[in-house]
Amino acid sequence: GNAENGIRLYETASTKNKVIGNYIGTDKNGNNAIPNINGILISHGASNNSIGDVNVAGGNLISGNTGTGVNIQGSTSLNNLILSNEIFANGSLGIDLGTDGQTLNDNGDADSGPNNLQNFPILITASSDAVSTTITGTLNSTASTIFRLEFFANTAADPSGYGEGEQFIGADNVATNNNGYTSFTVTFSNAAPGGQIITATATDILKGDTSEFSGFITVSTSDIELLANWFKNLQYTNPSHASDGAIKVHHSPGYIAPNGDVYFRVIPYFSNLGVRGLLEATVAGKLEVAEKWINWYLNHLNMSGSPPGVVYDHWYLEDGTGETTSPDGCDNSDLGKPNCDDDDASDSYAASLLGAAWAYYEAGGSVAFLNSGGQQGEVRDHRGGDSGAAG
Repeated sequence: GNAENGIRLYETASTKNKVIGNYIGTDKNGNNAIPNINGILISHGASNNSIGDVNVAGGNLISGNTGTGVNIQGSTSLNNLILSNEIFANGSLGIDLGTDGQTLNDNGDADSGPNNLQNFPILITASSDAVSTTITGTLNSTASTIFRLEFFANTAADPSGYGEGEQFIGADNVATNNNGYTSFTVTFSNAAPGGQIITATATDILKGDTSEFSGFITVSTSDIELLANWFKNLQYTNPSHASDGAIKVHHSPGYIAPNGDVYFRVIPYFSNLGVRGLLEATVAGKLEVAEKWINWYLNHLNMSGSPPGVVYDHWYLEDGTGETTSPDGCDNSDLGKPNCDDDDASDSYAASLLGAAWAYYEAGGSVAFLNSGGQQGEVRDHRGGDSGAAG
């Protein structure tokens, strides 16, 4: 171990290096930690390097470091491949593009920075049987481009909610369409046990830019668990955006505007019904999903121009920005566009929200949370007997 970095690739002269088959942050057997700060640091314009290889035997074990597994710094440090490695049990992110922690995806992947801040895949479901593991998800990135997606199994979730990548389980190539969007279903012959954590990275094959690790999902072994996890991953979860807590109706786009913007639709009635179903399942995090959804609903109730008690359908870009009730100036008379300010039936929306709130309560949700929404009167906790007014 070192008091600084295990390996450092520094300045523009550090190019076309291959870091293959090393133990970085551990002893020679990979069993005990001998920590560095960062396992590998790439900075000051170092570009076109390879950490690992498409050949699995060329991957590195990067573990036990007190900082990041692989840290790429500087807007001119580009086209650095990170492939087929085992990166886990580091003190910070497995892969960090920059020095600011997790970098969230942007719509169309037009931002710039280390490795061009390549977007990571969005994982939707992971299921396993006795012989194989199947993973579904989406990628929004540069249009009409081929990407290598790598998938990893982990025995534990990283506290950040993103990555790392303990065991490489396979890779597949996908191509984005003219709008920079693709969905995928991949199956690998090695079965990840139920309860394990799946993560992924995306690499632009032409440029050589690899992303940070994706958010993780848990391997499901039953149909109801698989469906519940699919629904959970429909929710936007970025507190800095107005979309935080919104639940879209599908992982595929609902509308693509003439300028190429890809919109996803939130229909509160359907989301309320989905939350009720989720709360019936035995799946981790269901109460938190319901709370975030109810908060979003109440924050969008009675918006300017809407009738009393109404939440309009909303539309968002994939990264949760671009909130609107009428994408691209929609026109009710134009069947080629979504309806403007659409709420279907306000009484159905209100009734289904109350149903979702009651299901939350019945599933063990917080009465204090329900009473914090500004309702008239109070919710009483009747679970196990009437304990009086709560909140």
